[in-house]
Amino acid sequence: MIRDVKIKKLKLLPDDRGFLMEMLRCDDEVYKGFGQVYITGCIRGVAKGWHYHKEQTDHFVCVYGKALVVLCDLREGSPTHGQCQEFFLEAPPAVNQRDRAVLAFSASLNANTASEAKNVPPIGMDEMTNMTDSRGFPTPQEEPVGGQILLQIPRLVMHGFTAYECDEARIINVPTLPYRYEKPDEYRYPWNSGEIPYKWPAYVTRGG
Repeated sequence: MIRDVKIKKLKLLPDDRGFLMEMLRCDDEVYKGFGQVYITGCIRGVAKGWHYHKEQTDHFVCVYGKALVVLCDLREGSPTHGQCQEFFLEAPPAVNQRDRAVLAFSASLNANTASEAKNVPPIGMDEMTNMTDSRGFPTPQEEPVGGQILLQIPRLVMHGFTAYECDEARIINVPTLPYRYEKPDEYRYPWNSGEIPYKWPAYVTRGG
């Protein structure tokens, strides 16, 4: 794991009406402050990146589709300097008619226990530290980090994302500082910069 990057596993709580999923709380271990909340989307074939922040910390949660979020550590002196890591953030699954029937049955069983919501496990959670080669390129992994997670991106860590295995991915971000229109805390590199030791999947052909 890249130094200072943190993950919060998100728990999906289904019932016969649908589901609920908390994302970030002020009493979470990963909570560092509140600046604003916004949603950003990216279509397949496009990379949103690269950029980093000098002051703010980001908190990414995918709410639609599946997003490939890539972090690259270019911080001098960092023990993970030169490493890149992939995260596959997934939105909560859509609830169709069959799912609702299953959820209703599950809820009726859980109603007989005192820990109804607490006993529902997270859905689709796989976690594994991503290793990189000597150039900083991620090596293939059978079980990459992903699922329904909140990804905390520390300041000074380069990042970008694209839609993965879907036509569009949407991410909610809760940065620790509000966006400053007159002097943005945004420091950008081209999406295909040779200074970033990472190559986007072949289907990504443009970005910014």
